[in-house]
Amino acid sequence: MVEESKIRLSDIEDKLRKIDGRVTSTIDNASSSINSLGKASVGVAILLVVLAYFFGKRRGRIRSTIVEIRRS
Repeated sequence: MVEESKIRLSDIEDKLRKIDGRVTSTIDNASSSINSLGKASVGVAILLVVLAYFFGKRRGRIRSTIVEIRRS
């Protein structure tokens, strides 16, 4: 036959702790992923700025005009 048991306060507390543990682990995993993604994007941004600086500096040297003044 079907055994009817009453729900106790400890049963509810156990279930809520189990749910809280899952949520906490999911939040920890998501925050670490977001944190590492943020660090990677900052690194890429810095690299792009440095490359743009050096390529601009080189292009300025190549395209600059040299004017020579001669006195006769």
